[in-house]
Amino acid sequence: MSDNANDSRESLSARRFDIRYDEHETPRIWVKDDVFLTHWLNAYSMTIPDGETFIVQTIKKYLGKIEDPVLLQEARGLIGQELSHSRGHEQFIEVLQRQGFRMQTFRRFTGFLSFKILTPTSTARQQLAFVVGVERINELFAEITLSSGRLRQCDARAGALYEWHFAEEIEHKSVAFDVYQATEGSRFWRGYGVVMAYLVNMSYLALACATFLRQDGQLFRLATWRRAFRYFFRDERFFARMTRGCLQVLRRGFHPTQTDNHALAEHVLSQQVIRVDIGETQPSGG
Repeated sequence: MSDNANDSRESLSARRFDIRYDEHETPRIWVKDDVFLTHWLNAYSMTIPDGETFIVQTIKKYLGKIEDPVLLQEARGLIGQELSHSRGHEQFIEVLQRQGFRMQTFRRFTGFLSFKILTPTSTARQQLAFVVGVERINELFAEITLSSGRLRQCDARAGALYEWHFAEEIEHKSVAFDVYQATEGSRFWRGYGVVMAYLVNMSYLALACATFLRQDGQLFRLATWRRAFRYFFRDERFFARMTRGCLQVLRRGFHPTQTDNHALAEHVLSQQVIRVDIGETQPSGG
């Protein structure tokens, strides 16, 4: 672990997500006037439970190999945060199911691919390298979304889930990388893991988003594709920023702390309990 990372990070702990979706009706289009971004973020939620399970299982395998007590504490904090994220998104997936979206086939397919094919055919080193890639993707997804300001224009309770998750992804962005460097260290396999994570995660996101859009009758609307084009290539520039950010991990001397994005998460990280005031206004579904 780099000295500056060790000096600058505080101990990680899981914040309590105190929002109950069964007490509140979430709009079907919960990002105001933005069908595409609603379903793109819904798609992100669909990847979280299995993704966080894989991260937790992989990091747990390496706890006994970590000699630095500070890094060991951070790794345990990472596990706690990832488990909390999984529970939070499972709650939100239940909301999507009540809205009539049917994602069981998607979850069975990606679960089978992830845990019956990809995991058994990879080594522990490759799995940890894959986790490094996943965590970089999560950090970049967080940075892109939080910097856009779009979560301030959505249903408050749905937005709180993503703000909280994204803030903690920025907070613990270095932990998996540091575990890898301390226990494995190969730059070649780190590159392999990042490329594989990019290909798998982007494929899962695209498939889930297309499924949501199809079931919502929006997949073949020109307005949907125009917004998607703006998101990927013009406004948020998701594709260029995500691709460039992942390729940076392959560079010699790279460390996640070289990206200064902590300010995007400060308003969430200062809280120990994530909740939303009942009186907050909600945007209308569009």
